[in-house]
Order: sequence, then structure tokens, then C-alpha cells
Amino acid sequence: SVPRYHVIWGTGHRLVELFLEKLAKHSNRDSLQFFYRHRVVQLVSENGRVVGCRSESEETKKVVEFEAEHTIAACGGINGSIDKVREHWYKPWGLPPKEILNGSHPYADGALHELVSNLGGSVTHLDKMWNYAAGIPHPQPQFEGHGLSLIPCKSALWLDAKGNRIGPDPLVTGFDTNELCRRVAQLEEPYTWQVLNWGIAAKEFAISGSEHNPSIRDRKLLSFLKEILLGNHTLIEKISTESDHFIVAQNMDELLTQMKALDDEKVLSCDNVKAAVSDYDQMLSRGPALWNDDQVRRIQQARAWRSDKVRTCKPAPIVSDKSGPLI
Repeated sequence: SVPRYHVIWGTGHRLVELFLEKLAKHSNRDSLQFFYRHRVVQLVSENGRVVGCRSESEETKKVVEFEAEHTIAACGGINGSIDKVREHWYKPWGLPPKEILNGSHPYADGALHELVSNLGGSVTHLDKMWNYAAGIPHPQPQFEGHGLSLIPCKSALWLDAKGNRIGPDPLVTGFDTNELCRRVAQLEEPYTWQVLNWGIAAKEFAISGSEHNPSIRDRKLLSFLKEILLGNHTLIEKISTESDHFIVAQNMDELLTQMKALDDEKVLSCDNVKAAVSDYDQMLSRGPALWNDDQVRRIQQARAWRSDKVRTCKPAPIVSDKSGPLI
């Protein structure tokens, strides 16, 4: 287990470009053909071995057959099918959550896995899928259940549906993503809250994908460094305007009013939220010598690594005139 980032400079678009550049220089490039927007519908077998596949064009529905001495089924994941996610949910975690958003794509539907299985191929470990514990509905959904995968702020307080701080060990992103999923999935309600302030969000908040990371996608180094050093205020303004799941308020009472309005299950306790934030802030106000909180210890550990230090706030109270509105 080592600290690492896996955001490609240029995002997935650049990854495709790099492969195309290398393929263009390949010694057999004159024999290379691309078949875009084709879905594999059959693996062709003869005498007990796979000898190719058939695909169908999404646009023309024309079927194309490919022959090969060796066939590799590069299936991708199953996370684009919520039904598949539920079917193969990791059993030690109990039942899957009642509500799951799709932060992948419907193309990752597990259909190719089934084709392999139907031919007697060995498909294993589907329960070792990679899910995330924090997401919101996409403000402009492109398909049913479309979600945004959030990278939660380490300095935010993670609360359950009733407004209690989740514990006894606090939930802190960046240490064990699977453990975050396990604990959130086992909560009584299928959603959680994160309470923070604008200063924390500007420095720590991020959303996965090229859509919300234009500086990285377009490889604009100066813009990227500006966001790192001064905070990504543009992203916060954008998502707070577009999403009703992202609440911005000038004080705690205003924040709680908006949280209650979003609480369809009517289980949120304002007193619980106030107590969780107050206890955390009071602990921080006592000074570093008395910071007896595992979340603060993990924040300090993250800041000990140079790459995380620039993306993680120093421990400070949530409610603060210096840190801007509450979120």
C-alpha cells in the first residue's frame, strides 16, 4: 500500500491519443483497422477453442466477423450495470445499498463476461469490483441513475442520515476506499452527509472524470497549478449552482434548513448535526497538544506526504468566519 495518484495528465482522452500515436508507428500499421461503436455479440468457437468474434454496429446493425489465432476478451468492468453490481455485491459487506448511482457507463454491462462464461470460460472475482462511497446524482444525467463520483474532503465531517458523526473510527477518504464502501453500505439509510466549509472545499474537493477537470484534461499547467495553490473555486461555484445535493449556506441554521428540505426520509436531527460540528470544533480549539481525534491524526499523516499536503487543509474548525460559507 503506497500513496499514489492515478489521474493521467490529459485524462482518458490523452490516453487514447497516446495509444493512437504508438499504433501509427507500428510496423504493421497498414493492416490496422478500427471498428468504432461496435458491440461484441458472439464469441465464435470451433472444436472447443475460440477462433474469433462477431460484432454489431450500433448505427447500422451490420454484423462483422473477425477471425484470430488468439482472442483476448478485454471485458472492462460490470459497474455500468447496477443489477450486476447488486448480483455480485461482496457478501461479507451484507446486502447492497438500497440506492446506488452509476458513475461508470452503461457500456460496462458485463455482457462480454457472460459470453465467456457461456463457452465454459472461467470468470472469477466479480465481487472484487471497485466502488466508491461518495456520489451525487449527475445534474445533467445522460442515462438512468447517472451519478458523479466525488472525491470527499479529508477535512469534512462525515455524518449518517440522522446527522450523527459516523464512528467510532471516523470516515476519512484516501486511506481505504473499500472500507468506506463497507461501512456506508451497512448504515441504516442509503445516504450520508458531509459537512465542511468553502475553504476546505476549494482546497480538497474534487469530482472524478474529465468533465470536471478541464485543466488536467486540456493539459493547462498554469491553470492546474493555480487551482492547487489558490483553490478550485470555479468547480465549487459550478457544482453548487447545478446540484441541489450541494448546499451552500452562510450559517449553521441556514445550512440545517436546506438539509432538512433535502431529507425525504425525515430522519435528520438538527441537534445531532450541531453537536457533531460543535464537539469537533471545540476539540480543535484546544490546540494541537489536545487534538485527540483519529480524523485529525489522519489529516496530519496525509499532510506529511508532499503531494497530499498541497491538497489537504491544516486542521481547523468547520464553523469559521475565515473559511467562508458552510457546505
